[in-house]
Amino acid sequence: MNQPAKVLIVDDEELIRLNLRMLLEDLGYSVIEAANGREGLDAFDREVPDLILADLRMPVMDGLSMI
Repeated sequence: MNQPAKVLIVDDEELIRLNLRMLLEDLGYSVIEAANGREGLDAFDREVPDLILADLRMPVMDGLSMI
């Protein structure tokens, strides 16, 4: 059986993360969330996602610095 693709959502707005999570999980994806770029890097190291959706402007570390 195939594992669902993992998507890492990195956004400082909780409502955006929640909406994206609900949409992606309904489509069969496994979702990991992070509230800033630093948390996103930590999640990337732990989970090795197939896709990253990152906000460009966030506190602590922005999306461009994370990439």
